[in-house]
Amino acid sequence: MTQADDHRVPLNVVSVQLGKDALPSGDEGLPATYPVMLGISRPITACELAELASTDLAGTGDPMWLVAPQTTVDAVRERLPELQDLLERAAERASAVEHAAEALAAGEQDELKRRLGVLSDIDRSLANLRSGNHPKNGQ
Repeated sequence: MTQADDHRVPLNVVSVQLGKDALPSGDEGLPATYPVMLGISRPITACELAELASTDLAGTGDPMWLVAPQTTVDAVRERLPELQDLLERAAERASAVEHAAEALAAGEQDELKRRLGVLSDIDRSLANLRSGNHPKNGQ
């Protein structure tokens, strides 16, 4: 599947697992809050992850997983519709940003081509000076 194909797949939570800190450590009992891992439907892009920066979700280093830190499985179950909405909105906003960046890049390519064309025109107009065939004082 290409990256373009990935964007056609909706960004959704498709699985849930306990984070490693959800288990007791040493003589302590189960923690009251813990990370919950959210498996997602496709790799998340850097732009989509940036859109989630102001939320309580974070990347894990694996583009197929997000983490909801310091929560509970009960809270995740209760918030699942909200989390699905959050991912959908982040994907939509990221797509708009990516399209704007692509349009800007295309516009910059057009400007570079224009500049190179102007340079070619200038270079052709200076060809007479390089060959020594330049007019002398208006002749």
